[in-house]
Amino acid sequence: MAGRRPERRLATVLFLDIVDSTRIASEVGDRRWRDLLGEFRRIVRRDVRAQHGHEQDTAGDGFFVTFARPANAVHAAARIVRDVQPLGLDVRCGVHAGELERIGRGLGGIGAHIGARVMAQAGPAEVLVTGTVHDLVVGSGISFAPMADTELKGVPGRWTLYRVADVDGVALPRPLGPRALNARLGDQRREAAVPPLAVALAAVTVIIAAAMGAYALVPRAPASLGSAPSPSGGYPITMLGIDPETNEIVDRVRDSHLSIGRPSPVFVVDGTLWQETPVALVRRNLNTGVVEETMKLPENTWAVFFA
Repeated sequence: MAGRRPERRLATVLFLDIVDSTRIASEVGDRRWRDLLGEFRRIVRRDVRAQHGHEQDTAGDGFFVTFARPANAVHAAARIVRDVQPLGLDVRCGVHAGELERIGRGLGGIGAHIGARVMAQAGPAEVLVTGTVHDLVVGSGISFAPMADTELKGVPGRWTLYRVADVDGVALPRPLGPRALNARLGDQRREAAVPPLAVALAAVTVIIAAAMGAYALVPRAPASLGSAPSPSGGYPITMLGIDPETNEIVDRVRDSHLSIGRPSPVFVVDGTLWQETPVALVRRNLNTGVVEETMKLPENTWAVFFA
């Protein structure tokens, strides 16, 4: 009897993993690495779902995902590269489009093998694609930088690869680099050693509702918050770190970012602390209060909302 031909379908594959995951895991310890890996997977799955991708396999810190459209795969990869950097992580991604074989309930075959080999050529915070993907997404708002032809291990011939430069006019971020990476991993190590902190404004009165286990933030002296100069002894205290179990102040952050004088000048969104000042929106580390980014607000900004 003639053998049944395997079912095949056209798809785009995305392979990604964390750069230097073994070293990072050894530095932060098993407990923190487990938490970090869980948050990393949550972000990847969220960004994959947003682009209608389908997770085929997950092993350790690696993902194999398929998409119906190559542009969706590139968009998802670029978003993941950006979204995991606040965790102190860089990822590398490889994208290829071709025919895949149905293997059990999943997909695989030479097309998937090529995607994995393309990922292996990528560096930190890089998304590499094959020439097939490059040609298919023309006009989709994705820009590329050409690379030299290369050999892919186990795949015959030489392959032309392209590095994704920007998506919809937004450039991919630069790799964290040793200093930034160590600084963010330092935050992770401190977080593993110290109980989580509730960060509150020092320029407010903190009222502890013991029965409800909640914090209420009440503005005090709002007129003095708008443009108070730094004292001669250095920057004022702008943030307090509060241990939620003991309600004791365990950290004081000093800088020039004084909050506005109205209720709710701080927000926590997706694990990041945002502070609204009269002139800027300040992104802070949720566990330490340290400033990570400052974005100048347009003149006459009346309110900032998060969604």
